[in-house]
Amino acid sequence: MLDSGSFSWGVVQMEYAQQVQYTTLSAQARSQLASLLGAQQWCYDDPTLPSGANACERFAATLAWSYWPSADNSMQPSSPSDWSASMSPKAFRTLLSQLIGAPDSLDHPTSQTAARTTTGEASPSRLAFSGRAKTFG
Repeated sequence: MLDSGSFSWGVVQMEYAQQVQYTTLSAQARSQLASLLGAQQWCYDDPTLPSGANACERFAATLAWSYWPSADNSMQPSSPSDWSASMSPKAFRTLLSQLIGAPDSLDHPTSQTAARTTTGEASPSRLAFSGRAKTFG
């Protein structure tokens, strides 16, 4: 899959987002996010519910889309019910800024314009939170 080029970066960002949620979100933040993302549970507490009922999946897809809203991103929502459409990108970035100190703007120094691959494509791999992430709660 990674051989497909920039289209695969959305999946990489989604997996990165899983690490963000596992390492930086408090129980209180997870509870708040589950409600805001329209999920029924945080992460597979009840395995009989469908994947879309899990806030951890919706969080990861929404993060991947919110910090790299590009037609090249495989996480681009195609309908309002897609996981990555759980919140608007701006609202999601603003909330993460409040919860964990993540950038709330795409103008941040670690944004796409600061990171270019050897082919000149914008690389989402530099959309990290610059070590500013912390746990609140």
